[in-house]
Amino acid sequence: MFYASRFTFRAKGFTYVELLVVISIIGILSGIGFWSFRNIQDSLALDRSAHSAVQDIRLALGLALRADESVVCLSGSLSGYGIHFDSASPDSYVVFAECNGTSGYQAGQDEIVKTGGFETNIEIKYIRSADPLSITFSPPEPAINFSGGTSAIIILASHDATIIGYEYRQTGVVAGWCDERLTCDGNTTNIECTLSSYPDSDCGGAPSICYDQYCTDSCGGSPICGISGGTNKNSLEFTKIPLYSPTKVITVSNKGVIEIQ
Repeated sequence: MFYASRFTFRAKGFTYVELLVVISIIGILSGIGFWSFRNIQDSLALDRSAHSAVQDIRLALGLALRADESVVCLSGSLSGYGIHFDSASPDSYVVFAECNGTSGYQAGQDEIVKTGGFETNIEIKYIRSADPLSITFSPPEPAINFSGGTSAIIILASHDATIIGYEYRQTGVVAGWCDERLTCDGNTTNIECTLSSYPDSDCGGAPSICYDQYCTDSCGGSPICGISGGTNKNSLEFTKIPLYSPTKVITVSNKGVIEIQ
């Protein structure tokens, strides 16, 4: 009877080693669960922040589209609406009424329509093509003006996010180069074009801006787009931009296309 009851006690109980193993497993699973929960929360906050910023870009566009005159400029005259991003203030941005005619936000001169902010732990990591960046919409079309370049890229990520790589993204047209594929006297047989890979030796290794084709004129001196001989570049521009994980990329084109990727 003694041995039977002792055996029963051992079958229902746990040794200290077993308890430590179970506690360790619970601790590990809890840590993994907490980390996963935090990542999910950051991802959702990032997604909401990006959509909120895009809604405010569209707010400025809509105000200009209907030529809204509800804002009174204390100085100057109302000529449009815009949105302003500045990596020096990475947690916020402003929607403004353009009052001084500069097509860019001027604190104390342009009227603030709305101050927008990102959620906790989310900030601006990268701005192109100018930093600070103002995107201004002027009625009636509305016309779109960037404080630098012909398009905009705003990258949002968490405060502690680090760069995990780079990509080359088509960002515009190179002023002064042809918009069409090149020809010599109506035919393309004497134009040799090769696609560039990035980074590429023709681009200087790892440039901030590169081009999609390099074309050599072998037409015996006939001009390519007004340039005689030599090497020419096609008109598409690619920009090297940093990648974070996770990240949201907001793009605005000069056609008014606003996207989140």
